[in-house]
Formats: sequence, C-alpha cells, structure tokens
Amino acid sequence: IEQVLGWVAGALAAVFAIPFGVIRLMRRRKCPQCRKQMRWVRPQDELPFLSDLEALEEKINSVDHRVWFCDPCQAAHIEHAKRLFSSHRDCPQCKRRTLSQKHRTLVMATTTHTGTREVTLLCVNGSCRHTEVKTETVPRVTASSSGSSSSGGSSRSSSSSFGGGRSGG
Repeated sequence: IEQVLGWVAGALAAVFAIPFGVIRLMRRRKCPQCRKQMRWVRPQDELPFLSDLEALEEKINSVDHRVWFCDPCQAAHIEHAKRLFSSHRDCPQCKRRTLSQKHRTLVMATTTHTGTREVTLLCVNGSCRHTEVKTETVPRVTASSSGSSSSGGSSRSSSSSFGGGRSGG
C-alpha cells in the first residue's frame, strides 16, 4: 500500500508541480533597472549570485532560489520559493528557513499511558545557532491501531485465499 501511495503522490506532484514550474520559468522577466529582457541562470550556475544564507538554504533543500540576470546592466534578480516537502522550518531568530527538528523518545506511549518525547529545534545557520529544547506528551496508543495490524495479517491470508481461488478457476 505504501508503494502505491508513494506512486500516486509522485504522479500528482509531477502533474501539478512540473507544468506550473515550467510556466513560471518560461515567463520572461524584464530588468527593473534597464527594462531589457533578463535571462534565467541555470541552477548549477547560480551559486555566485546567492548570499551565503541563500546558498545554505539551497544546500539543505529548504528554499529554491531562482536567479535571473540582465547582461546589459549586470543586475541580478532572485526569486525565493519555499520547498513544500522540506524538513526545515523558519527560524524565529534569524528568519531563514534553516530550523531543523529532532525527536527523542523519553517514555514510550502504551495503550494505558501517554508517553513523552524531547523535541530539539536547532538553526543550522552558523551565525544564528538558535536552539530550543522542549518536551511533548505523546498520546496513548489506541487499541484500534493494534487491531488494524492484525487486520493487515488477515488481509494477507485472504489475499492468498484469493490467489488460490484464481488458480483453481
């Protein structure tokens, strides 16, 4: 089931994200200084135009920076698009999308008791290094979740019964 869901999500992303991204790139930009046409700088060539923090966001895949360059007047224009599926968030201190999050289980949740986990937020921006550590309550494990795993086992045996039925038919 996970493979099918992954395939469906990938197909939807391709159907919706790629055409809009291509349309956005195809749209011509005029230079704000001289009003001439700007050219799009390919991702592998954009690093010299980015600040250190923009390059960091690119490296950790939290923000996609698109660079447009005007050859006549040497002006650069940078567009910023937050990546939807990034594991990084906006840092409350430096305001860059460089905040990572790690979880550590302190007490496992069971069907009878809640659990506890430690959440560490750390900004990977070397000039900021904002850090927060907090604890969160993890909800009890519900009885239905263990029932669904046994249901999954029953699904497997019905699948093999179904397979046997096909070969007998």
